[in-house]
Amino acid sequence: MSNNTSRKRKRERKPKESTPKTPREQVCTLVEELCHSGEPIPNELLLNNLKLMCKTSQEYVTLAYEQLLQHLEEKHAQIRLSSFQIIREFFSRSSVFRGLIVSNFQHIVQLCVGEEGGGSKLPPPKRFAQELVETALNDIHCWYLKYGKSHKQIQIAHMFLKKQKSINFDEIHERELARQRELEERRQQELANKLEKQKSVIKEFNEFTHEADTTIDQMRHCFQLLVPTFEQGMTGVGIAKDSTARAS
Repeated sequence: MSNNTSRKRKRERKPKESTPKTPREQVCTLVEELCHSGEPIPNELLLNNLKLMCKTSQEYVTLAYEQLLQHLEEKHAQIRLSSFQIIREFFSRSSVFRGLIVSNFQHIVQLCVGEEGGGSKLPPPKRFAQELVETALNDIHCWYLKYGKSHKQIQIAHMFLKKQKSINFDEIHERELARQRELEERRQQELANKLEKQKSVIKEFNEFTHEADTTIDQMRHCFQLLVPTFEQGMTGVGIAKDSTARAS
């Protein structure tokens, strides 16, 4: 009996409810999902959620920076690229985040462009490593133009890459602009294709609706011929009575 009772008690136990994540855990989870998504650009919903979390406290800005730096150090070029894409989103929006990046600028530059500035010794896959180098060098140039006067570390890094590593930032910037134009054209084409498909579906639906209405009208007419309405039936009865009366 005691064994049966204990078994029943085990069955009656309610499943444990998962405890909600703390804000710090949410920040870590969002950064993890963004950096490991495998998508060519950061997920807009997740990125906006991370931005909202960081707006509530500088503590979360610092935590996001620490988490992004960890992912930037991973031995996978696509994860590094995703991490840097998020860094660039926060760099221009948060002075706290910008200060943290600048304080460790040399290390971050090496993680993104390699020791020689051309992607050497970056982890695979090579395609993502090349994209990371181009993106990072273009952003370093943009940051230099906008923040170079107030952040000496950016000046030093830009000068080192330009003079010592012979990086042509103007060419890189032109290539990046061309790439952005290509991406925008592709996005516009995809949007146009979606709109065309929607129009086609709406047109087919309208044609189907018209055909269905026509078929229903035809069926209704057939039923009226086969099964007289109440008024038609009463008219028929009246005609029959009148004929009978005349005959009598």
